[in-house]
Parts: sequence; structure tokens; C-alpha cells
Amino acid sequence: MAHMKLDEAAALTVADVVHRKFSALPADATIGDVRAWFAASTSRRMALLADDEQRYAGSLTPADVDGD
Repeated sequence: MAHMKLDEAAALTVADVVHRKFSALPADATIGDVRAWFAASTSRRMALLADDEQRYAGSLTPADVDGD
């Protein structure tokens, strides 16, 4: 997907930005939640975050949640 302006991205759902089966964490997930999600499978490389309406709210990598 090409880069787009924030107002264009605001209308997207998580399903709009992935090409295969996905699971998304809630946008208000804690760092601990995200760390546990990554720990559950060594093949996970990016956590997608979605709001209550399944709109894309962000993404995190393991490096984003490492450390204190």
C-alpha cells in the first residue's frame, strides 16, 4: 500500500491494509498485552491495533515494546 494522508487512512479498517487472515489487538492494549501477544508466537513480526469499529489505529513491532 502506498503512503497516504492521515485523513485518507482514517477511513480504513484493518482488513483494508492486510492481505491475509489477521488478528488485531485493541487500540487501548497495554505494552504488556502487546508483549504477551508477541511472546505467544515467534513468527509474529507486527501487531496491528484497531479501534472498536475495526479501523486501523496503528502498529507496533517487537522493538517498539522492548525495554522498560
